[in-house]
Amino acid sequence: MDASLADAHRLVEEVCSCAKQSVFCSHGQMNASTFQREYRAFEKARAEENGACEVYSDALGRYQRRRVKDLCFAESDSDKLALVTRRSDYISKLLAFHANTSAILDELSE
Repeated sequence: MDASLADAHRLVEEVCSCAKQSVFCSHGQMNASTFQREYRAFEKARAEENGACEVYSDALGRYQRRRVKDLCFAESDSDKLALVTRRSDYISKLLAFHANTSAILDELSE
């Protein structure tokens, strides 16, 4: 996950852009003003993924910078725990975004 963070986030951004251009637009399948609940849920999932990505990216950068230093075991362990926690949070936000997007697609296919 650490090596593909930028790729995962880029895919989310591409899905969002595509959805806004083809699903949640005046000529799309779901007009955002008509389907406010779905649009708000979609935007919330997108914002949460974005926020979690920033936090995880910062933690990853900090971990990589500090890894080259001669840290004591407690500091190193603390850094690893923080990174794992941020990674786990980001993955849960990615899964929530996926579930939200899947639900919208399911609704469109009905």
